[in-house]
Amino acid sequence: MISFHNECNGLFQLLGEKLGTCFLQLPPHFAPNRLPELLEFLDHSDLGKLAVEVRNENWYNNEADLNLLCNYLYKNNMALVLTDTPGRRDVLHMRLTNKTAFIRFNANNNHPTDKQRMDEWVQKAKSWFDMGLEQFYFFVHTPDQVNMPHLVTYFIQQLQRVCGIKLTPPVIRKKTKTDTLF
Repeated sequence: MISFHNECNGLFQLLGEKLGTCFLQLPPHFAPNRLPELLEFLDHSDLGKLAVEVRNENWYNNEADLNLLCNYLYKNNMALVLTDTPGRRDVLHMRLTNKTAFIRFNANNNHPTDKQRMDEWVQKAKSWFDMGLEQFYFFVHTPDQVNMPHLVTYFIQQLQRVCGIKLTPPVIRKKTKTDTLF
């Protein structure tokens, strides 16, 4: 059973216009046979803008299951996450269910293919923006976090160059002993 406390919904709403698209990542064992449970959860959550990621391979082995989910997301103006991960190309479905593209990009330890794949995403973003895309989220995962700021900076620079989007790259600084999480 997927559970989400109503208090959490209210807390998210306190962010108001600062709240962007929320990201719901389902665990790898969450298979299409649980679609009714997912739809019930989505019907009762009040998260507003939402992007859903399904990772179980059975979503991609049976197009009918994915179509049912996509139709629901389309009707409810929610996004389906596109996952770009080396070695797992089935999750790169290229389906947009609303005017938001939400990409979860798994890097490969700064392998040269990381930047090549990012360049392809920049070109895809440009074509989607030209067709009316309104929001573009690009969530970068790296195995060790060391290369993440550099990859994010690279991606932002390419997006600015190709799409003309003005973004501020992250400020990269060394961690100090006094740095804390809060």
